[in-house]
Amino acid sequence: MTKNVKINSDPHILVTTSQSVVRIDPLSPRHASVIETGRGLYYGLTPTTNNTVWLGARHSQVSDDIDSADEAGRLYELHAAGANKAAKPDHPLRDLHGMAMHRDCIWLTCSYDDAVAIYRPTSQTWCWWHPLEVSNDFQPDQYHFNTLLFEGDLIWVLAHCRGPSWLLAFSIDAALDGRTTPPVKRVQLGVQAHNIWRHTDG
Repeated sequence: MTKNVKINSDPHILVTTSQSVVRIDPLSPRHASVIETGRGLYYGLTPTTNNTVWLGARHSQVSDDIDSADEAGRLYELHAAGANKAAKPDHPLRDLHGMAMHRDCIWLTCSYDDAVAIYRPTSQTWCWWHPLEVSNDFQPDQYHFNTLLFEGDLIWVLAHCRGPSWLLAFSIDAALDGRTTPPVKRVQLGVQAHNIWRHTDG
């Protein structure tokens, strides 16, 4: 994932990889520096309104001999010198994918649990939202939610579904309350879809 963000008011480009977080100076793009490494797959970046960036780290690699059920991802506040101030959730962050900042909350898709973890930095509290009903009779990762998009009073969630995929819209207020409600809109969108973005022309 790539974000053009600022840390300490210094414009630069941040790139997350499977091994590290890299800072690239746009005026000297051949010179990149690693500012964070050693926490497994880095799966998301989101800037805040106070010139800081939050970073999602899975603390495991795809090649590791660890089941998604045993993962314990973390959320970190990222500074120019690296990540610190880990926000420890009250439930494991498993199979982290998408990440976004909206309404002063950090939203993280946790594909293994078919859930979206919502963290409020100001109160340091967590909320767990299941966009769709999850049956106890089935295995985890039924929907494989992986990407989020905010639009007006709606949150769009992309369900990869390991096959025909869905783009689903829900009430943001219901999500913030942790309520599972029927989607306001549902669009079938491709097969094993990743990433959503709305163009300015609609």
